[in-house]
Amino acid sequence: MDFAQILPWAIFGVISFGAWAAINAFSNRSSRALERLEELRDPSLRNKDPNAKTGMGAVVDMAAPALSKALQPKTDIEQSALKQRLANAGYNSPTAPQIFLAFKFALMIVGAIMGGAFGLVSWGFHQKGYMSIVIGAGLGFYLPQAYLWWVTKTRMERIFLQLPDALDLLVVCVEAGLGFDACRRRS
Repeated sequence: MDFAQILPWAIFGVISFGAWAAINAFSNRSSRALERLEELRDPSLRNKDPNAKTGMGAVVDMAAPALSKALQPKTDIEQSALKQRLANAGYNSPTAPQIFLAFKFALMIVGAIMGGAFGLVSWGFHQKGYMSIVIGAGLGFYLPQAYLWWVTKTRMERIFLQLPDALDLLVVCVEAGLGFDACRRRS
């Protein structure tokens, strides 16, 4: 490999490292010990919501309604099917469909931009360049669907493989005299 082949990778590495360093330098994360000391100093901080999202999670929650509006299912049957597919994958949050559709839309846009950049560099403003935009957008659009299918498949396999052990533990607990609710909590 010569210098011309290594240079783009080196530039990518330097930019990635710089972005990572900037994010770490400007993030406001503090240790739990410092948070507890601040709570002792200022008692009003004790009642904050531990489930409140901060950082990127809050940004995603704010942007999700606007991004997912174009892809929202039109009928209740489609909405129910989407919620069921997400629940099968283990995403049971009430906002999971909205966040999933927002990621799907965002990845479609990113795929179109990356496909357009690749097509412009490779073929210029030609039919192949325009086709690369469509292919990139299509890949970005269907990538979350493929990820959801893969997560659902692996989760179902894990459940299937752990079910005999859970049933054996339930039987042992019931035979030992525990009630069914106590057995479920134990397994």
